[in-house]
Amino acid sequence: MFGVNNANDPALKSVDDLRGLHPDAHITVVADSRLHGANRKVSNIINMLPQAQHDVLVFADSDVGVRSELFAQRRRRVYRSPVSGW
Repeated sequence: MFGVNNANDPALKSVDDLRGLHPDAHITVVADSRLHGANRKVSNIINMLPQAQHDVLVFADSDVGVRSELFAQRRRRVYRSPVSGW
């Protein structure tokens, strides 16, 4: 899922490219200009939440990179600990 404040955001070109590379992937875009306080990134997250379809959500920004195994490790931890997940 990708969230933007404006449906004309140039970043959506990258989402279109990603859809082309992974045509079978479920890729959702939420374009919503509502602001929930002063932080636009937090507003995008709040605006995306109603469209979330999974129990575990991972938030990242375009300038963040992680090792590929990180998500599998975190997922194992979340399902191992029924209270906090971490």
